[in-house]
Amino acid sequence: MELLEQFKLKEDIVEVSPDRYINGVEHLTYLNEKAIKANYNRQLNIGNVLEAIALASVYPTSPRLPISFSMIHNDTEVRVIFSWGKGNAQLDMSFADYDALPKISDLIDIRFDGEDTND
Repeated sequence: MELLEQFKLKEDIVEVSPDRYINGVEHLTYLNEKAIKANYNRQLNIGNVLEAIALASVYPTSPRLPISFSMIHNDTEVRVIFSWGKGNAQLDMSFADYDALPKISDLIDIRFDGEDTND
């Protein structure tokens, strides 16, 4: 169940294995700029994070950054922890931005849904 729906129904409002990811550094930068404009508590020193991602990644400009934890914070935004292999960081975002994040399961379905992976 999505976080916003959990909040509306007053169930647990934490996801310990969310099915979401941030799609590359441009998307991450966009979400961080929105967090800064909204004055959310968790914002990134984007230069340091991008440098760490570039050092850890084979594809530093377009890594998929999986969300490993998410929770509703202050009843107004979603706090996530995302990772890039050798590190992780926290970022707050709106409910709409969280809901718009691509799903990891969609990647798996596309890759393994009858497609020959022996190329």
